[in-house]
Amino acid sequence: MIRMQNVKIVLMIGWRNVFRNKRRSLIVASSIVVGLVVMMFSMAIMNGFNRQMLENTINTSLGHVAIHKKGFFNDMKLSLSFVPKDLCNAIKNIQGVACIGQRVKFEAMVQSSRSSQGVLVMGIEPEEEKCVSNIFEYAGSDIHSYITDSSNNDILISRSLATKLGIGIGDKCVVMLQDKDGVLAAHAFIVKGLYQSPIESFDKYVVYTGIRKAQEISGLGNAISEIIVRCRDKDFADSVASTINSLDTADLEVLTWKQMAPNIVQAIKLFDTMMYVFLAIIFISIIFTIANTMIMAIMERYREIGIMKSIGTQPSWIAAIV
Repeated sequence: MIRMQNVKIVLMIGWRNVFRNKRRSLIVASSIVVGLVVMMFSMAIMNGFNRQMLENTINTSLGHVAIHKKGFFNDMKLSLSFVPKDLCNAIKNIQGVACIGQRVKFEAMVQSSRSSQGVLVMGIEPEEEKCVSNIFEYAGSDIHSYITDSSNNDILISRSLATKLGIGIGDKCVVMLQDKDGVLAAHAFIVKGLYQSPIESFDKYVVYTGIRKAQEISGLGNAISEIIVRCRDKDFADSVASTINSLDTADLEVLTWKQMAPNIVQAIKLFDTMMYVFLAIIFISIIFTIANTMIMAIMERYREIGIMKSIGTQPSWIAAIV
């Protein structure tokens, strides 16, 4: 009971001390509040920026896991293709896999009457691609109004590339490539749609057509370049990749988004380090502000503290009051 009374006395005296110098107390409280708000705001901004950068990269092209012939990721040769056989069905049954998409990829030259540009042609299955990437959301309309999985000569290009080539929806362009056998070929396409992704460098380089058409003009037959896996969460990528590696994939390479985009991973780590340093600076500033106020309060009440000590007040109580 006596101890509770002592605590009440300490709290009462301490509360009065807070308002002993209202201006100083207000400045200290404001500094702490502003510091905490800046800390939380900075963390939210940094985390949001990192997450958006990562999601844009994954949703635009990479996916969570990619399977292709060894060496294809660094050198997109048509000879480094494979026939998936039963692999697709096996991957779909892996726990944590949301969906998959098959692609044919090769480098080519797209040409109009005005200009030309080196591009990466992606042959896709529309319904599969709708699940593994956001490319058709960037185009802003029904998926089938642009590309079908047949052999139609439809092509989807970016708005920036269309501007450079001086073409629009309904116009013709020519795709020139060297097929699997090394034969140079040129094929006419009709622009069926325009997209605009969050990644400018991607827009300048990538065009889309149906996977059957891509297989036809490249001479791949039933072969594909890669399988893209969309996991239920990006954190499942490592376990899904490990399970895929346990399948019959001896001549294939299985890469997660971390392995395909090491620059993004490094950038996120760098931003995290910068954030922690920034937060440490703010936190230290708050500590120094509080410490400075404590020192000033002690110096102002030097005689008062001496009187409390002389009447036998315990040092811990004096510290609590201050």
